[in-house]
Amino acid sequence: MVANRVSWKMVKEESFEYFRKADEPEVVYRIASEILEGEPAENILVFALDTKLQIVGITNVSKGILNASILHAREAFRPAILANAAAIILVHNHPSGDPTPSDTDKSLTKRLEDQGVILGIEMLDHVIVGEKRYYSFKANRE
Repeated sequence: MVANRVSWKMVKEESFEYFRKADEPEVVYRIASEILEGEPAENILVFALDTKLQIVGITNVSKGILNASILHAREAFRPAILANAAAIILVHNHPSGDPTPSDTDKSLTKRLEDQGVILGIEMLDHVIVGEKRYYSFKANRE
């Protein structure tokens, strides 16, 4: 049997300027809306954060269809592990413009929070980006 040697690397594709910590949903929304604006399908982003809540990376982990996107914990937490992040914030858009969370959004949030505990990477929030507005699970205590 032959074992292959594998290495994983992060590659910087583009940079976004921000001036505050990602500790407020409004800050996350502003950055994410620049990335997701005009997207015709759901996209899921992971904001990887250090211990001081500074963004160390933003990764698009899933590109879906008009009203759905698939995400497994391994895709959600891979960018955080590679960036040695202490926490993540999950962000996705609703192309309809209405950021109200679906039942699927709620169950995904709970599942990833639980799996983050196992990994030792806290999921601080899940922000849904709509048209000129957003929904934060943290702010709404869900």
